[in-house]
Amino acid sequence: MGVVRIDDGLLRQLKKLLKDEEYKYKYPSIASFINILLYEKLKNIEKENNNSGKNKKEKKEAKHE
Repeated sequence: MGVVRIDDGLLRQLKKLLKDEEYKYKYPSIASFINILLYEKLKNIEKENNNSGKNKKEKKEAKHE
């Protein structure tokens, strides 16, 4: 497990957000919030990269037809 420093202003905003009833049970800690957000973001980036790779491959195949 690694240690990451985040901006003090962002940390204050995050603490305030996690006190909200809507979020405090979904994200019981700052670490869980960050882990979930990073996981979702990385999954989206990976999906975008896979889709752009498919599009490039489709364009190459269309050129050769």
